Amino acid sequence: MLALVVSAQNYNVWNHDGTDGHSHQCYSIIEMSDGNFLVDDDVFDENGNDIGMNLFKITPEGVAIDSSFIPGSMFRIHGGCPKLRNPFDDNSNILTTFYRQDDVSHFKALYINDNLEIVNEIDTELDISGTIGTDFRAFINHNNDIVIHGCDSDTTERFIVVGLDGTTKFVSQPVRRMFEEVAQRPFFIISKNPLRYGFITCSRHPSYGDITYIEEYDEMFNRIARHPLYRVGQYDHVRYYGHINGKYLNDDSFIVTIPAHETSYPYKYYNFIIKFNHDFQVVEQFQFAYGNCDVAMPLMPHNIAVTDDGRIYIVWTARQQYKLELTVEYLDFDLNVLDEVVCFGYRALLNYGLVVRSNGGLAISGWLYESDSQFYQSSKIYAVIFDEKLSASEISFSGNPFICHPNPAKDVISISFAENSGCNSIAIYSIDGRLVKLQNFNSGTIDVSGLSSGVYVMKVRMADGSEFTERIVKE
Repeated sequence: MLALVVSAQNYNVWNHDGTDGHSHQCYSIIEMSDGNFLVDDDVFDENGNDIGMNLFKITPEGVAIDSSFIPGSMFRIHGGCPKLRNPFDDNSNILTTFYRQDDVSHFKALYINDNLEIVNEIDTELDISGTIGTDFRAFINHNNDIVIHGCDSDTTERFIVVGLDGTTKFVSQPVRRMFEEVAQRPFFIISKNPLRYGFITCSRHPSYGDITYIEEYDEMFNRIARHPLYRVGQYDHVRYYGHINGKYLNDDSFIVTIPAHETSYPYKYYNFIIKFNHDFQVVEQFQFAYGNCDVAMPLMPHNIAVTDDGRIYIVWTARQQYKLELTVEYLDFDLNVLDEVVCFGYRALLNYGLVVRSNGGLAISGWLYESDSQFYQSSKIYAVIFDEKLSASEISFSGNPFICHPNPAKDVISISFAENSGCNSIAIYSIDGRLVKLQNFNSGTIDVSGLSSGVYVMKVRMADGSEFTERIVKE
């Protein structure tokens, strides 16, 4: 895999200090038509009761320039429901929810303009028999309709398609639930021709325990097959469904992010991104270590996004002492690493908003806190807005078939090679010609922490016998 070093800061961070005795949870971030961002802050009291929702308007520079408040009595908030851009109106953002009243299921939507003003409100009964259960998920399909996955009972589930105007467009026949479904993740498209959906579920088998599946559905939401996810190489899958996500790449493949751990204690956790073809055969996989710890939280809940120009974003956390650091990996569709950015660290760090910007950048939102014992006194919401400069198109090679970065360097230099080039060895010489370090190339980095500060010459011997030199500086 091609490895690059951490880039210069190409992001802005905004956070809202929620130390008011309430719990603050951020579920979504939306890029609005004016180039700013809408971030929601769902506020709950110490008993878990919904107080309402703050809306913040954030600039790409990470500055809040406007806010508004929607009381909970007006908007029946449910965190599993989508908040989205209206694809048919450049000046409208839709906050959607579903609720039950008098045993009837309702669809509700608030249309918010870019000035955070409510310009329209829809509240309609769903044209279905029975009700949507409390355990449901919703996602936006390829036609920009809202698809609801609802559990009618302990044994059946079904799908309802609702237009953005509240019109019920489709209701599937009830489908038998397999074993006890512990939880589900939102749908993603496996293929577009023919249209196939993937749905990640975790089921509790009476004999085998919790097993994670990718359930395959056709365009009419008939279940075609269930594909179990047991192992990745020599690693067991972590049975935590909440950090497994899938995304469509193209008509040949889709990807799934999976946290895994070693089979023996003490566990060492890893993140995997796996590329499947439509026959569910593994085409490629990329693995990166997380470390030794007693909790399996390497991947963020909403951890993967795909751009139209062939890049994949993976959002995860790296443990640094007692904090989790927000980390973003950038890969191409062949799962080559293009770059990595580490932002900040807190005692607990979650994200529920992830969107690709119109310029190719990324925006992430979520909530965090610093103390387990003082959750309501230390909870905050945050937004991290990345620019487009980490695009693969920004990577270029000069006369040498590699790039060294950072240069100057303090501890480690990462080396990125041009496509179809190979390296045998790397030697570092002092300015007077003494060999001070020799390394057979087996990774994308070389440790220079033991060198004295100064100027050195690095000689790189390629697989074809050619040699290149690069002047490096040790800080």
